[in-house]
Amino acid sequence: MGGLSPNDRLMQQRVTLTTVVVAAIIVTGDQLTKSWAGHRLSGGRTIDFVASVRLSLSFNSGMSFSRARGFGPVIAVLCIVVVLALLRNGQRATSRETVLASALVIGGALGNVADRAFRPGGGFLGGHVIDFIDVPHFAVFNVADMAINAGVALFVLAAWSAQRNSRPTSLSSAADPSDATGCA
Repeated sequence: MGGLSPNDRLMQQRVTLTTVVVAAIIVTGDQLTKSWAGHRLSGGRTIDFVASVRLSLSFNSGMSFSRARGFGPVIAVLCIVVVLALLRNGQRATSRETVLASALVIGGALGNVADRAFRPGGGFLGGHVIDFIDVPHFAVFNVADMAINAGVALFVLAAWSAQRNSRPTSLSSAADPSDATGCA
């Protein structure tokens, strides 16, 4: 238990810096686009964006797909717990992908928590999240939501890749020769 080597400490510092910088970029981009949407799309204005996607302002007191309406404070606390867990466990990241995935989820979660903390709504952490990217028959979301979903997808891909890379590579080690079916 002699502590971390200088190389390990340097690696942890790089992981932390990368996570903080990427998360800060996500939070900044999210809050800037929400501010723009709040001003430009107020009064029921919509902007046709790409294909059937449009930009239209909505306020969400719940979570994705407008579920759990009115539970904003609970959702905010859960987001804070997830952020703290990712920050704590981020030091053990085993790949660039997991570092980036953590940073995306952290940035997205903090972007939405900022709305809950500083926008009008119902009490402590009860502010409504601004959503403005409207995909018909799917959802209305924001930059923070995109970052969270991209981070989760990247976690899944990193786990799949790690699992795939940990499998035996040669046929002789992949299957038991006594198994006639070739399935171990």
